[in-house]
Amino acid sequence: MPSFDTQAPQLLQTLLEGYRDHFKVQENWQLGDATLVAMAQFLNVEEKFLLVRSVKMRPTEAQEIVMFFIEPEITGDVLDNVEKLIGRAEELHVDPKDGHAFTILTAVLLSRIPVDKTLQKRIKRYRFRKDYQRGKYGWSLGRIGVMDVDSRSILTNKDGHDVSKVLTRYSKPKAASQGDGAAPDGTGDAKLL
Repeated sequence: MPSFDTQAPQLLQTLLEGYRDHFKVQENWQLGDATLVAMAQFLNVEEKFLLVRSVKMRPTEAQEIVMFFIEPEITGDVLDNVEKLIGRAEELHVDPKDGHAFTILTAVLLSRIPVDKTLQKRIKRYRFRKDYQRGKYGWSLGRIGVMDVDSRSILTNKDGHDVSKVLTRYSKPKAASQGDGAAPDGTGDAKLL
């Protein structure tokens, strides 16, 4: 069986490959004075019609930032650091202004599921929610997902149920040419009959 030191980076690369389809991915990402193994960011800016005595166009901004960590063991200190970095990411990357809809801050820890029941409870009960001006300038949400490198089982906080689905899907390596729309002869898009 491969060691954690070889499995974790391989799993990280597989996950990042899945995220690259929709996210901007950066490895060795600097967050304040901390360096994280990787970060994936999705930013969506749209214009919405606002009907207030006249039609106005208002830009809306929604984003998700996923921070990746590789930790051989989950301890209280590791969780303290992750929670602190989620708060730091909120300070640095959330600009609560007119048009900010929401920001989701997700921490993905590649590790082994902690055996300690108190740490499992702490992860499940973690909560980070912030409204800006009672929702006028949007909101932020923090999520934590711990993925076991060996069994691929996933533990999340209550707000992180979607993280479990995404990690399960992205942890499977992409097939060489399945589902990419290429014709069997490699000449371009396959035709529907």
